[in-house]
Amino acid sequence: MKQEEGDWIKLHEQSASDIITAHNWFRSLSGIADNTGFDTKRILNEYEVAMNTVISEMQKFILEPIVAIYKRFGRDISKMQFIN
Repeated sequence: MKQEEGDWIKLHEQSASDIITAHNWFRSLSGIADNTGFDTKRILNEYEVAMNTVISEMQKFILEPIVAIYKRFGRDISKMQFIN
């Protein structure tokens, strides 16, 4: 029984790691601990990269139709933004 539980835990850890890798995301931003420990410089650096490459584009994609809908009703929310 113990051997099977150990295999399940390893499988779970591996699948979580594979999901992060498959989505090309940053391990330090995923909330899953790794062997490198807590490195604030790495986290801040990877956050900046993620903001500039993925997050800001997705936020823009989400906001554009909302702004357009409000504009049809005479409301200007062009300054609306996400607070990260």
